[in-house]
Amino acid sequence: MPEMSGTELADRLLDQSPDLPVVYMSGYSNGLLGTTHVLDEDVSFVEKPFTAHVLLTKLAEAWQSRTIPTSP
Repeated sequence: MPEMSGTELADRLLDQSPDLPVVYMSGYSNGLLGTTHVLDEDVSFVEKPFTAHVLLTKLAEAWQSRTIPTSP
């Protein structure tokens, strides 16, 4: 995305929908993000290449772990 980063896009979307689950994806980390702990543990991340099963599992995990705001 030439206009913004994935993190900026996620932040904008979360401003409008705070319970929206976010899964980050990268195709060029060469396995480094998982071993160098650059990402926080609570950040959902999938690295290319991945199978449909891996993607669906990661999306399901993100959906189930989302925090839903409670009404006052």
